[in-house]
Amino acid sequence: MRVRVEPVEMYELEFSKMPRIMAMVFKNENIHVSSEKEISDEELDLIGLEAEYYEKWKEIFRKLLKEEESRLDDVILDKIVEENARNFISVFTPSVNMTYTVDLLEVNCFTSWARNMVNADVKDDHFMELLQPHMKKLTKIFSEEMGARIVSENNGEGFSFFANKHCKSSEYEGRYSLNFSCSFLQLAQSQKNRSLRYEIEVPLEKKEYYVPEIIRCIPSLKNEYLKDIKWINFPQAMLVNVNQKLPL
Repeated sequence: MRVRVEPVEMYELEFSKMPRIMAMVFKNENIHVSSEKEISDEELDLIGLEAEYYEKWKEIFRKLLKEEESRLDDVILDKIVEENARNFISVFTPSVNMTYTVDLLEVNCFTSWARNMVNADVKDDHFMELLQPHMKKLTKIFSEEMGARIVSENNGEGFSFFANKHCKSSEYEGRYSLNFSCSFLQLAQSQKNRSLRYEIEVPLEKKEYYVPEIIRCIPSLKNEYLKDIKWINFPQAMLVNVNQKLPL
């Protein structure tokens, strides 16, 4: 990460190979995102079953699309194939490059909230256990890069993206509140609407997954897809419970 200090106490934070979940956490705080880009296939550092299934399903999707959409341009075909195969990538796998512009108060809040999550008791919550190392890395980066500029106060609050479970998110009144379920990847797309905020709850027992439309009506492939994706820790296709709010 590179930090550039602006004269008006604004900071440009550049994150390379950021986990999808961390990008979603930041975007939900309604900060200014100057750029967001999926990293290329060549830059993805996939290992084990994640790498195996990603390549396997790229080939399956490619074959199906060529059969059904033979007139598709190769560039568009590759894009659709990758979009569908990325359902197998964990939200904890580095897959996004992002640049944010924040002020000192926001940095202070993020550091405080991240430390709250690092210090939280997350026993029996595998999702939060996987998230804690990333939050710990975040506090270290902010402390080392900005030093004495950060004065953290543990006020018990936390990032608004997570339902009140291990820390208390800042509450606010909204014009409306809507509950629904969708995949991590679908929610990441929805976050492009900067007027809305989201709070999620991640199921730890009964897990369900988004199935791409192209294989939804092919029972054998649908079953194979669901069998494979269950081996990935919190893939982007996993369905989460979402509360959507429109602030006043």
